[in-house]
Amino acid sequence: MPSTEALFWFLLCGEIPSQSQMEDFRAHLLTRTYIPHHIFTAIDNLPKKSDPVSRFCVALLCWTTTSTFMEKYDAGIPKEQYWEYSYADALTLIAGLNQITSYIYTRYCKHSDTIAPDYTLDWAGNLSRMMGFKDAKAMDFIRLFIFTHADHGPANASAHTCHLVGSTLVNAFYTCVASMVALAGPLHGHANEETFKWLLRLQAKAREEKKELNHDFISDYIENELQQGRKIPGYGHAALRVEDPRYTLVKNFIHDNNIVSEYVHVADMVYDVAPGILSNVRKISNPNPNIDAITGAALYSLGITEFDFYTVLFGTGRIIGLMAQHIIDRILQIPIERPKAFDLEKHTKKNTKSSDTT
Repeated sequence: MPSTEALFWFLLCGEIPSQSQMEDFRAHLLTRTYIPHHIFTAIDNLPKKSDPVSRFCVALLCWTTTSTFMEKYDAGIPKEQYWEYSYADALTLIAGLNQITSYIYTRYCKHSDTIAPDYTLDWAGNLSRMMGFKDAKAMDFIRLFIFTHADHGPANASAHTCHLVGSTLVNAFYTCVASMVALAGPLHGHANEETFKWLLRLQAKAREEKKELNHDFISDYIENELQQGRKIPGYGHAALRVEDPRYTLVKNFIHDNNIVSEYVHVADMVYDVAPGILSNVRKISNPNPNIDAITGAALYSLGITEFDFYTVLFGTGRIIGLMAQHIIDRILQIPIERPKAFDLEKHTKKNTKSSDTT
């Protein structure tokens, strides 16, 4: 399974690193793993009902105190050097990110003691270990999860938010806070949780009606959902026209590693029938699954059963891609982005369905 360190190198440089390059890069990351204590204090001082995403965003926000870029910018460095110190901030963030993520998981999802890092492991393997998942299968799945969620192009909400906010010349930590807020929406990073909850409702409906949960039942359930004007979570992604390759990677991993559970089985049955039904819905241009259709079932089956943590894990992976994008933006000296305005009156008329709708 590709390491997170090699993935970051590839996204930033466009080439796969050699073994010696990877060892040098990993050794450099280890020099940046110190996290100021006030960050953990800030996480702990939030109200008990605070969700994991809130704690994650607060940690990133408090991390800005370590920004080398802001220090050098205030000192008056030339534009040509912006990327160097943005790179330094990005490495600091990546080096310690797995500790922040695992801290939130163990303390506020599992309510257990934190686990010390093992720096003989790669970055994602260490994340898995610090979360309490030490077997090879779980470590490889966390590696795959980070790999498949790291980069999604600039057109999605979280990546574009990072680019937009970063264009104002704030530091890397601020860009990640903004991006994670965007990721938290149910139409974006929160979708893997929403999709898994939909699978649970499907199972509950079969139990309630005392019917066998088979392909026929799932077909009827999907048809009814569509008749009620509801979407089928994990399917019909507007930006895709084929089966999401990331979905295929995760699905193959599950079956190659014999990860068996009722949740994976139900997700597989939905996959068998949903595309055929959705392909007959005229307004759905892509009836195929995206990665959210399978990741929740996989995470739950491996023992990560805390739904509200899924978006934090998603965000942890996404930040790897975001930081590569952030550095490249600084190298290219991308100017501040000024989104175009639209005519509110024309927009309202276009979306008006009846004369009495305002």
